[in-house]
Amino acid sequence: MKVGALGIKKEGENFDTPSLNLLTNKQREVIYLRFIKALSIQEISEILNITPKSVRKMIYRAIERMQQGKIELLFLLMFLR
Repeated sequence: MKVGALGIKKEGENFDTPSLNLLTNKQREVIYLRFIKALSIQEISEILNITPKSVRKMIYRAIERMQQGKIELLFLLMFLR
C-alpha cells in the first residue's frame, strides 16, 4: 500500500480520505484523475472538456482546500484538550 503526496491510499481503487469531503465533486474528480489514475493535465482537460489552465487551477484550489481543512481541524483539536 502506498500513500501519495495527498495522503490518499492507493490500494485498489480506494479513494476515501476525510480531506476529500471538503472538495466539490469536480475537484474530487480532477484529483482522482491526476493522482490516482496518473493522467496528464492535457488528458484531464480533454476528458472534462475544460482548458488545461482550468485543470491546473482546480488541482491547486483542491489541494489548498484540503490543507486548510487540516489546519482548521488541528486548531480545533488544540482547544478541545
